[in-house]
Amino acid sequence: MINCSKCNTLVRANARFCSHCRAPIQPPVAVASGTPLAHTGGMQTQKMAAKTIGPYRVERLLRKDDNVYIVTPVDAPGAKGVRVNYLAIETARKRSRETLPKISAMKLHKNILRFMGQLEDERHAQFLIVECPPGEPLDLIAAPLASKRALNVGLQLTMIVDYLHKHKFTFELGGEGDALKRFQKAFLLDADDHLYFFDYRILAKMPGSVRDENSRIREDVLLIIRTFLHFLTGKSIKHLIDAVQADYQYFKTVLPNLLKHPPTNLKNLTEIFNQLMPPTEMPSDVTRRLWQPQIERAKTVKLTTPPAITFAALTDTGRQRDHNEDNYLVLPMDATSGLFIVADGMGGHAAGEVASQIAIDELKQCAAAEWAQLQNGASPEIVRGLFHNWVKAANEKIYTAGQGQGNTMGATFTGALILNRQVYTANVGDSRTYLARGGELYPLTWDHSLVASLVRAGLLEPDGVYDHSQRNEVFRALGQKSDVSVDVFDPVDLIPGDRVLVCSDGLWEMVRSPQMKEILARLADPTTCCAELVRVANEQGGEDNITVVLVQIF
Repeated sequence: MINCSKCNTLVRANARFCSHCRAPIQPPVAVASGTPLAHTGGMQTQKMAAKTIGPYRVERLLRKDDNVYIVTPVDAPGAKGVRVNYLAIETARKRSRETLPKISAMKLHKNILRFMGQLEDERHAQFLIVECPPGEPLDLIAAPLASKRALNVGLQLTMIVDYLHKHKFTFELGGEGDALKRFQKAFLLDADDHLYFFDYRILAKMPGSVRDENSRIREDVLLIIRTFLHFLTGKSIKHLIDAVQADYQYFKTVLPNLLKHPPTNLKNLTEIFNQLMPPTEMPSDVTRRLWQPQIERAKTVKLTTPPAITFAALTDTGRQRDHNEDNYLVLPMDATSGLFIVADGMGGHAAGEVASQIAIDELKQCAAAEWAQLQNGASPEIVRGLFHNWVKAANEKIYTAGQGQGNTMGATFTGALILNRQVYTANVGDSRTYLARGGELYPLTWDHSLVASLVRAGLLEPDGVYDHSQRNEVFRALGQKSDVSVDVFDPVDLIPGDRVLVCSDGLWEMVRSPQMKEILARLADPTTCCAELVRVANEQGGEDNITVVLVQIF
């Protein structure tokens, strides 16, 4: 297939006229006849007759069915004499002066291969020059893949497409042929399951109107879903629903809905992929997985009465914000139990501060009204259920307030409910709760963010969350929808000497775990410890509001 130079419609390589606008079609670059197919770096290639494209020498054709060539600089052998390869992607039309600078101006992204420029050969054919990618074209990868690999593909596609959307690009896949196949041909998958976008020919400007933009986003979301389901099941879209049987029992309640009622944005799609990750591959019960050694140790400590608690809290605007949208709650119910919450407002101006305060007020009211139900040996299921309902009520209050004011306000939330020698933790978003014990610091919640999903899928190292370009992408928060999914984790047994730390992302993004551990181990007084954590967070940038609640177990 090649592109019509007038309307950019895809037509057959041997076509004489465009099927859409009837303009004459220039023939593709001739390939030397009788040359065998070779394989280089896992990509199907065909050797070429001697030819140059500007300062590049053509080495071979990447694929028989597309005018994409592997080229190397004529006079630039590269480091230690090794030739550096690029891709020359023939396009039937020259990129506009408006589009090209936008492509060139995009910041580097590890999953998007660098656009090097646009060239013209001796017959005036136009070429886009791109870094030469490793791996195999995505449409040539055999399906099905293992479920985690299919989910990895889906997550990476979502991240790439979201990045392109943020730069106001969508995809132009019209003309002859299968749009899904054309979409998949623009990506390559390497041996380590890293996905790369390389074919800038299919990029198009996002429509100007909000309605048209939302429509294109929905179309792109469906392309990602169809690609993921293809690699998960190996089935065509027509036979997909029938394929979701016993072999896919973990998915069978979700996949039909994914097709019938697809998410309308990429954040929701990321959350779905995150939730679909098989339980054998990721911590569906974070506390149990992380805490088994410490839980065993706690059970050996015989306590005749619940341990006493003391606490401190501190919030600060930080160095780079002009107001504080964080709020916290410290609600002791007696000497041994209480509810401790941090809410981080979203929405800007007064909206974020209002949302976080509504969350605190509603959680306080619910806990005070229903605390009696937690007494007299309430089971963990009852405690978790009530905690879950309180957070849901806070979400509904924020959502209703936002609708009434005609804006979208929201807040992330995390909290610790300490009761009967145990701590129950919950969260929505990327505020966190930790347990400090024996000089170590253990997370008791899991962030609902893009970078956390990538860590969970094995696509990003844990330390990579701190400087990732999309580290602020949170796909779950209170008040964004009329309903919200809340994580309430199994209880962890407490022993004297434990400390429960509840904080907003303004703390953990500035003060990393090793430094937090050192401060918690060095300073015994909770008030002094909170002040030092906030001071260090400000000293190391103070990029966001900072809130800390620290509960000491005696």
